[in-house]
Amino acid sequence: MGEGPQPELHAEAWAGRGVQPATVEMTGGRQGQCVYCLALGPITTDHIPPRGLFPKPRPNDLITVPACQACNGRWSKEDEYFRSRICLRADVADQDAVQAGVIPAIMRSLQRPDAQGFKQSLVSSMGMRELRTPAGICLRPVPTLDVDMVRINRVASRVLKGLYFRETGRRLPRDWGTVAWQTGSIEPAYQQSIAAVAAMFLRGARIQTIADGAFRYQFGHTSKGAKAEHGAACVMSLFNRVGFFGMTLPARGLAPHQRIVFV
Repeated sequence: MGEGPQPELHAEAWAGRGVQPATVEMTGGRQGQCVYCLALGPITTDHIPPRGLFPKPRPNDLITVPACQACNGRWSKEDEYFRSRICLRADVADQDAVQAGVIPAIMRSLQRPDAQGFKQSLVSSMGMRELRTPAGICLRPVPTLDVDMVRINRVASRVLKGLYFRETGRRLPRDWGTVAWQTGSIEPAYQQSIAAVAAMFLRGARIQTIADGAFRYQFGHTSKGAKAEHGAACVMSLFNRVGFFGMTLPARGLAPHQRIVFV
C-alpha cells in the first residue's frame, strides 16, 4: 500500500525513537491493562480519535480507552501532526466549528518554544498548485499541504485498535494488529479487495455518531470463538470529509515486503 515502514507491532513501534512521554490524564490512579501494549499497571485515559480534533467545550461523548502512560505519551506528536493535517484541509478548515475552535488552537500550539521544529515542518509543507477542470482548463491557483500518509494512517490504525476494545470489550492479542488507510490513499489495485472485506464485516453494522457527527464509524467483527475471532473491519469519517478504512490482521499473515502501517 505505497511506501512506508516495515510492519511493526505497537509495543515495539516507538523503541529507540527518543520520544519522551507527554503529560497525560490519569484516571484516578487506577490500575489496569493498556489496550495497546497490554501492559499491566497505572492506567491513563486516551481519546480516540485524538481530542484535539474537537473544539472546546468538547462534547461529552468522546471515546476513551485505557492506556498506559508510556503508550499515551508516545502518541502526542503523532496526534498533533494528525490534527494539523486533517483540520487544515480546505474541505475541513471551512467548517464553522473547526474555524472557531480548532484552527486557533493549532496556531497557538505553534507558538510554543518546543514547537519550532513542527512549525518549520508545517510551513515547508505548504505550496500552491493550479486548479484545473477535467478538460484541463486552469481555473485558479489553490494552496496545498504535503502530507505524510504513513503518519496519518498510523494514527487511524491506533483509533481502530481502541474501537476494537470499545466494541468487543476485548483487547487485541500481541500476535494481532490493526492497519488503516485514508480512503483516498488506497491504491487502485487494492480497492476491490478492500471493498469485499468491508462488505463482509460491515453488513448490518450500525453507524455510530460521535461529537454531533464530527466523527462517525461503522464497525463489524467476527464472534468470539470463531476461527479468526479477532477479525474486524471499520470505516471511519471525520467531519464528513475525511474517510478511513481499517481492519485487524494476524502478524503472521504479513509478508516482509508489505509496506503498511501495522499498529
